[in-house]
Amino acid sequence: MKKLNLKLAIVLIAVITFASCSSDDSGSVNKTNTFKKLNTTGVTFSERWRHETVSFNNKIWLIGGQTTAGYSDEVWTSADGASWTEITPIGSHFTARYDHEVVVFANKIWVIGGFDNVTGRLNDIWNSTDGITWNQVTPNGVFFGPTSIHTLTVFNNKIWLIGGLEGASFSNAIWNSSDGITWSQVSVIGSQFSPRYAHETFVLNNKLFVIGGYNNTVGTLDDIWSSVDGINWVEEDNSNSFTARYYHNCVVANGKAYLIGGTEAFGSGSNEVWTSINGVDWEEITKENNYITSRRGQSSVVHNNQIYVIGGETNGSTNYLNDVWRYNF
Repeated sequence: MKKLNLKLAIVLIAVITFASCSSDDSGSVNKTNTFKKLNTTGVTFSERWRHETVSFNNKIWLIGGQTTAGYSDEVWTSADGASWTEITPIGSHFTARYDHEVVVFANKIWVIGGFDNVTGRLNDIWNSTDGITWNQVTPNGVFFGPTSIHTLTVFNNKIWLIGGLEGASFSNAIWNSSDGITWSQVSVIGSQFSPRYAHETFVLNNKLFVIGGYNNTVGTLDDIWSSVDGINWVEEDNSNSFTARYYHNCVVANGKAYLIGGTEAFGSGSNEVWTSINGVDWEEITKENNYITSRRGQSSVVHNNQIYVIGGETNGSTNYLNDVWRYNF
């Protein structure tokens, strides 16, 4: 009887193992450390790049961007990345734009700056508690000038606006605000990253990081800077990291930073994904058959403990995308 039970157990283990190994990525969302291209259903947003996405109120929110038809002020939402709904704002809201920044702070979505085809670069500030009704914020006192291709990050209970194009000048200015209304420019002590745009910022292990971007003197950058307070900055050793790039994305999930895509050579996109537990030492994720395609100016967002990569542009010839990829840990 014991011998029979042992044989039965061995058979069951073999069957389970075979089933696990046989399931392909198209039929299972449980395969880890890989991308899956989602089949979007119904009406969805048009192809675009230089848009923004955030996770808010249990949904992904996609805002603005540049399409083949021009600049966009559209707001789209999705609970799963596959089924999308366009939101019709009530009352006034931000103008059509791209190269803006969007962040979730104090239980609101914030849209700040960017570029439109009327004013040019912008420094307007909008927020919303529901993504439907939007309020334009009137800043108190001195704040940043018209800025695009900057970054917004929440760090130490403040919004931080870093770098970008301020007017026609490359900027390395750092501004922060505890309420989105009163802004202060940070006075850096010691060395600081050079002026740049289309860089990325993120928070990992209680440090604020600035990575890559484009500078009008040096060109494409691969430097890594970190700060524990936004005032004192340290240039980290980037010898074990990605190549120089801009228009990439950085997100943080499960205690790791992920760097996605971007422009390495002018006009072309990358499909590389790099990960780091400390923001300094990076490792490229091995590409599989089902893997994100090359792109730049896409958006990436962590939603329900999964990374979504959305849209972008592939080769510098207005070859815009509206595909959605999900990365499973």
